Amino acid sequence: MLFGILKFFSWNGQSEKQSTNPSTEEILKSFDDFMNRPIYKILTKEILNSIPNNNLEQAVIDNIYEQVGHDYEEEFSLVQKE
Repeated sequence: MLFGILKFFSWNGQSEKQSTNPSTEEILKSFDDFMNRPIYKILTKEILNSIPNNNLEQAVIDNIYEQVGHDYEEEFSLVQKE
């Protein structure tokens, strides 16, 4: 989730002079979309193929978090699991 928030607020490569400030409505919609995104407890090839490329990284991070939760003792073995 942290990666998605950082990505949301990250610099997009434009200079300040060239950038346009998003409206409050656009920011709230983006935040709402992020908070209501689907979180997949299981990722299959079919699910991965259905996720738009710009959402794929967050889907994988969410899936890892779902697998690990707050029990970090098995984190490494869960991430390596096929």
